[in-house]
Amino acid sequence: MTNKNIYLKKPILQKGGDTLLGQQASEDQFRLTLYDYTIAPILSLMVAVWVFVHIGTAVNWDDLLYMSLSQHTVPEAWVLNRYGHIYLQKLFFLLAGDSIIGGRIFWSFIVLGTALLTYWSTRLLVGKKGYICGAIAVPMVLMQSVFGKDAGCTLTDFTVMFLVILTVFIYLLFLNHKGGRGHWLLMALGLLFFWTVKSKEVGICLGVLFLGLGFNKKEDWNIRQFMNDLKWVIVGIAAGCAILMLLDLVFLGDLFFSVRPSNIQAVLGSNIHEPSTKALSSRISMSWYSFMTMRPLFVIFLFYLLSGWKSPAANFSLRQKVIWLFPLVLMMFLTFVRTGFYLIPRYMAPSIPIMSIWASQFFFFDMGKIRTKDGLAQKKALIMWSLAALALIIALVVVSKQLDWAKYYKFTEPVLGAFDLRYNKLRLPQQILYVLVLMPLFVTVILITTTLSKKRGPIAFFVIWLSLFVLILCPLSHNIMKIDPGPDAGYMSNAMKSKFRYEPFKIFKDDMTFSKGDKVLISKDIHSRSWFLGRRADSHCHMLNIYFNEHFNYDQVTDGTLQDIVKADYNYAIITGKDWANIQKNKLAAKIQSRYQMKISQRLSIRSGPMQLILLKDKPPLRNN
Repeated sequence: MTNKNIYLKKPILQKGGDTLLGQQASEDQFRLTLYDYTIAPILSLMVAVWVFVHIGTAVNWDDLLYMSLSQHTVPEAWVLNRYGHIYLQKLFFLLAGDSIIGGRIFWSFIVLGTALLTYWSTRLLVGKKGYICGAIAVPMVLMQSVFGKDAGCTLTDFTVMFLVILTVFIYLLFLNHKGGRGHWLLMALGLLFFWTVKSKEVGICLGVLFLGLGFNKKEDWNIRQFMNDLKWVIVGIAAGCAILMLLDLVFLGDLFFSVRPSNIQAVLGSNIHEPSTKALSSRISMSWYSFMTMRPLFVIFLFYLLSGWKSPAANFSLRQKVIWLFPLVLMMFLTFVRTGFYLIPRYMAPSIPIMSIWASQFFFFDMGKIRTKDGLAQKKALIMWSLAALALIIALVVVSKQLDWAKYYKFTEPVLGAFDLRYNKLRLPQQILYVLVLMPLFVTVILITTTLSKKRGPIAFFVIWLSLFVLILCPLSHNIMKIDPGPDAGYMSNAMKSKFRYEPFKIFKDDMTFSKGDKVLISKDIHSRSWFLGRRADSHCHMLNIYFNEHFNYDQVTDGTLQDIVKADYNYAIITGKDWANIQKNKLAAKIQSRYQMKISQRLSIRSGPMQLILLKDKPPLRNN
């Protein structure tokens, strides 16, 4: 018998007598294969390319701010805890040479990276047979509503989500590292922990992974080993801080911007506060119960909890189970630490890949233990894969019929949207049907089948996988429709919203060539009537920087009233036909026409009726003077 065979016969022991990672396998069982390094990235890249083609850009006020700071990087101490995200996003802006294209590439990269790292991390955690769990975990991530609703919006929550799963992947590499303590992996762990915290404060929850440090090769914990591991993590944190300070010096001209006590106090002051009565009432109205159960997140959250209690895939060691703790730590952080926060879906985005990794294990079937009724093992694989294919076909039929069922049972609700009403006729009926009927039904079926069929044989395999396919495909198709709705969808995708929001800039783009120090006025009447552009001067400034790749400061942009327009102390102004009518009524048209060239757009159809936009632009002689 060779040494390899001896190894296969002899389990790797850990404290308590269980086999290490719950498996009796070869030394390379928890290493990624050539297929993992090739097929998985190719499939993820195909998804990312499709996403890039169909998404838009920033429309939320938060991501407008951070995109603007990535384009025109200036010191904003009150968002000091976002500069990790800002600098990472800026890298893509510099590579693309354009803010909007760079932002779309960045968001697509986040999707690609998160999907790929979720699969790899599942494989490393579960082991040799974890490819099925990995294949389930990825669509569990992508089916979450935040990916459809905020597609293209480079919010910090998505960056933190990517950094969290990347950190977990590095942590798993460290656990499976052979031939040394993996100092470089520990340093990478520290660096990523620091960068995650500097992208959003919830990154502090990643500290739960440090509970897995301090174990020797025999899986015994001791304080000396813990301090040695922690030392290298601290070195990585210091390296991350040094990199951030260097970037501050390059882009802000201030080496100590991120570590100056006054700046740290400013960001603490903007985040730590006593919750208002209004904020508290919002938290009560959005309890964790309603927050979790009314979304597809409930599916993975439930099975995440069950797999953490007893995973069908393996018996995990304490070092691995600390990964399972992260979503719960994040929930406690959002609930108790940030008491002023109300809850919206994207706040839980950082925990989605982790929950998916564990939830996928609930659907693990060990094919080696399944026997056909007549005991013929050679027919086993064909029968099981045939059952899986049949389950997928039935699930696709169910998903294709959900729209018809929703209409028949009137699972619809009129919506008065903020944009053109022709795009907001109905809330998506599939989502209502899914939450009220399909999700409770198929989750119940899975739980009952699992309880009654402890051996998880072919019948249980078929029923559970059929239910799983329905639970995944319904919200996944919903997200695809949200990203690429088609011309007759009845609602606006994020790409359509961003195109709509930037429409005035698109109309006058060829006529707006900026020089350093130019001032721009945007009429208040534009946003209040149409939802075009921003709602205040600061958001106008952000959108100018993003769309034109410029470097406007807040004092160069005015959210203008009629009085501001007639002052004529700007180089460019975008006003409405209604503004011009008021100027003529006050007999001030001659003053404006003597100073500015005028360009009038065609009438635009908006929710409040037709609207005309007018560009006022300095006349050439005045600009030369």
